[in-house]
Amino acid sequence: GVRKLDGGPEVDAGGGLGRIVAHYPSSSGSNVAGEIFAGARLKYAGIEASWDMLGYYQATVNNQPVQVATDLFSASLLGFLPLGGNTDFYLRYGRTAWSVNTHSSTAGPVPVMSGTNALMGAGIEFRHNALLIRIEAKRFLDVFQSDSYNYTGLSVGGYFY
Repeated sequence: GVRKLDGGPEVDAGGGLGRIVAHYPSSSGSNVAGEIFAGARLKYAGIEASWDMLGYYQATVNNQPVQVATDLFSASLLGFLPLGGNTDFYLRYGRTAWSVNTHSSTAGPVPVMSGTNALMGAGIEFRHNALLIRIEAKRFLDVFQSDSYNYTGLSVGGYFY
């Protein structure tokens, strides 16, 4: 397909699946994660909003075993480096608003916690006709007493102008 990025902005949207690993000072937990995203871009730069949904996983917080589920709502700036053809390398930096639900087998449900922190990432994006495919890694810093949440995944979407 012919790329129109030399002209006006493109709008893209899609979703993906991946794996999240949460790194806490005393333990780590992992599970399947999903994301939905939408954004706009020019040839070398873009903006994007996303919702990352993380499944339940076990963690140890304050010496207590807990089940943790997290939702992350993010806004990012993206910088693109064309690699040739329809393939780009990109870096992202943004902010994420997170909400964590936890449940302890000894204490029961723990009140919902929330906050905002930094997000960074990198990936490869392939575009053909109206289809886009991404392989991506994202790092969410300091979410709910963690050192970081690390996401790796594959996304599929579409774009138009």
